[in-house]
Amino acid sequence: MGAWGLGLFQSDYDYEVVDQLASEAGLRCSSSQQLLHPKDPDQVRRHLNSGILSALITKYMAIHSAHPSLRESKQDFATPSYKLVIIGALAMQLGCHLSKEFKAWLGGNYGKVGLMRDATKQMMEGLAVYENGKPHDFRSLGLNDTLAMDGPAAKDRYVFVLLRIVRGAGIVPTCPGPKVCGR
Repeated sequence: MGAWGLGLFQSDYDYEVVDQLASEAGLRCSSSQQLLHPKDPDQVRRHLNSGILSALITKYMAIHSAHPSLRESKQDFATPSYKLVIIGALAMQLGCHLSKEFKAWLGGNYGKVGLMRDATKQMMEGLAVYENGKPHDFRSLGLNDTLAMDGPAAKDRYVFVLLRIVRGAGIVPTCPGPKVCGR
């Protein structure tokens, strides 16, 4: 697993959760790109607002209430509460309708689910300004855009450390290349 930044949707971990959610939402190609960068955001928003988003929230709220630390399989690293925060962030990014109750739940829980530092700040700021129907830009860069950054701004905003988890060895830092790691 790799991470190319400390924000929302800047890790393979988040992409795996988004892939699972896209599949559960019944999106055609069931990939993270369908939710993160859809070709037709209005169509995806309408699809989610048709009851799909509410059903996902209801499903994971029920699991969270019964078993807050439950993971669906040994390979699944995300808890129900983490998935709920990602659902909220995706919905905000697309401009979907979020109930007052769910926004309140997000406000009380995003800081407890294990988000990376910048992701926590993004959620705090996003929840403060989010209005239903208006897509919120979290300003999270994808891997290619992050690697293309150059100069002092890149060093100030992002930590370029890619991690891979090796079974039995824990987290092992890797270097994607000399431009990023300074070698």
